[in-house]
Amino acid sequence: MAVDFITTNPSVLLNDFKKRIKQDEQEGKITTWDLDSDGDVTHKAEQWKSKAWMRPQVKDGKLTFTVLNPKGKEVPPEVYGFYHGHLVATFITHFGAKISSAISSGKPTDEDRVKPRS
Repeated sequence: MAVDFITTNPSVLLNDFKKRIKQDEQEGKITTWDLDSDGDVTHKAEQWKSKAWMRPQVKDGKLTFTVLNPKGKEVPPEVYGFYHGHLVATFITHFGAKISSAISSGKPTDEDRVKPRS
């Protein structure tokens, strides 16, 4: 795992997350994440933008986000930690009533891609 959001309907949670990123009105809009054409998200702040991506996966009873590295670059621990922490904060702020818990791994797992592929 990378970040798991335990929920009764992970597909709805993911769709709501994407809608909030794309919506025009400001109330409830998620302003700190960008969504790419593959459905992955990256942080918008200049310091963190495109340092990593988070890829969502709908699983039984949970919505999981794994880390993807930028092409040809590694994801250092401070970036891994920031992306995890900020994603969890975003979901608690916007969707706290829809999740029963959030679980974040302390270091990259087999599902995360933090190093360039050879």
